[in-house]
This record gives sequence, C-alpha cells and structure tokens, in this order.
Amino acid sequence: MPYTEEECLAVCEGAWYCEDISIITEDFVAFYSTDGDDFVDYNDEISEEHVSLLMDACDYNQDGTVSKCEVFDCVVACENAWRDEYCPNSEHLYCANPYEPCPTCEGVWTCDDMANITLEVM
Repeated sequence: MPYTEEECLAVCEGAWYCEDISIITEDFVAFYSTDGDDFVDYNDEISEEHVSLLMDACDYNQDGTVSKCEVFDCVVACENAWRDEYCPNSEHLYCANPYEPCPTCEGVWTCDDMANITLEVM
C-alpha cells in the first residue's frame, strides 16, 4: 500500500502540505485581489507597503502583479523556510503547481532547456 504525503515527510506539528497550499492560495487571492482579476497588484485596495512586500517576495517574473501561480510557489517557499527553522529534520515540501503555466521571464531556461544544453556541452 502506498504511503500518504504526510507519512513520507518527517512529522512536524503545524506543517502545511500541498492540499493546504492550494487552499491558502485560493483564500489569499480571493481576499487580496479586491478588483476581482485574480492578480494582486497596486490596483487592489490594500496598503502600498503590503503590496511592496508581496512584490519583493513573490513577483518572480517582475511584471508588477502576483498571480495565483506565483502565490502558490511563494507559499511553498515560505513553508520550506518555516520548516528549515522550526523542523530542521523535516524534508522540504514539493508540490505540483495547479496554476501552471506560470508567467515567465523572457529568456529564462526551462528544465528541458537545461537538459538539452547539458547534453550538447557534454
């Protein structure tokens, strides 16, 4: 019988799992995207300071908006930072992002690009 995600990871009270990340992402965007466009940006009715903090931490493609995809990845990153501090024996959480494809920066290499380049160089 296969193990569940929780059984595979070291027990860490208060840790979040992939299902939690999806719920947190949906709740976060529903609350902070006050204009209903499913992006958080300076057009939403939240303090400029909070939007700036969010942009610094989660606007991975630097387009001035934070999408659900970016929120999901950012929450996973925050969870892993929390685990590093409070549960150092716990493994990092890796979750398939249900909001892919995520916005990308022009010219950024994908995993497939890296594999092909490595094959060419070797």
